[in-house]
Amino acid sequence: TALALLGKKVVLVDTDIGLRNLDVVLGLENRIVYDLVDVIEGTCRLKHALVKDKRFEGEYLLPAAQTRDKTAVNPEQMIQLTNTLREEFDYILIDCPAGIEHGFRNAIAGA
Repeated sequence: TALALLGKKVVLVDTDIGLRNLDVVLGLENRIVYDLVDVIEGTCRLKHALVKDKRFEGEYLLPAAQTRDKTAVNPEQMIQLTNTLREEFDYILIDCPAGIEHGFRNAIAGA
């Protein structure tokens, strides 16, 4: 939020597939149509999955899938996704799941 207030374009990526909560923290839970897995699988384009936080110019959320398994995404796909996000955003903030298992490895792959 502070970065967006400074005029930076920021995307928050929730990588906790199956247990997302960043949307709730940001108050955006009712605005989610598509998610990270939809983008990876090609169900939708990235721009359709991004949820703009109307309170802050330049702040967007890419939510995790709530009803999918954490193995729905692999580290190579996360690298490709973050490379695409780098073209459009000044900052990419990745919300990692707890632990050091598959979900965490996905999250850090694109860092």
